[in-house]
Amino acid sequence: MKSWLKVAPLILILCACSTGYRVQDGSLAAATGGFRDYAGPGKLRRVYITANGLTKPETVSEMILLRGAEMAKKDGKTYLLIYASVPDAIRGLYRSAPHVDSSFMGSSATTYFLFSETNEPGALNADEIIAKLGPIYLGNR
Repeated sequence: MKSWLKVAPLILILCACSTGYRVQDGSLAAATGGFRDYAGPGKLRRVYITANGLTKPETVSEMILLRGAEMAKKDGKTYLLIYASVPDAIRGLYRSAPHVDSSFMGSSATTYFLFSETNEPGALNADEIIAKLGPIYLGNR
């Protein structure tokens, strides 16, 4: 019982914070949310993000967009297209921003990205995204 009382303040502090830009790695810090990314299907990359109820849906959208831009640059690409689902990607129905589902409990989003070296119609520039959002979420990383 005493050990629970020692941990309770830490849990309260973590729950009182909005979700930061971080990998959802199973750590105690990631208990309030974070992102995970996956390869495929095909050339698509999928990013899933969760956030607690103190994090605005707009923030979740920006974080998933930043993660997509980071992945594009890591793959040596400059542009990214956003899709809500695999069927949308097959049909070429790209989005201008990630869709975020939110409730009082928190927000989540699953977004599919296709990276490109060429500026296709509807593509977003990864360098511009990182320049705009990097200082907000990455700090001096």
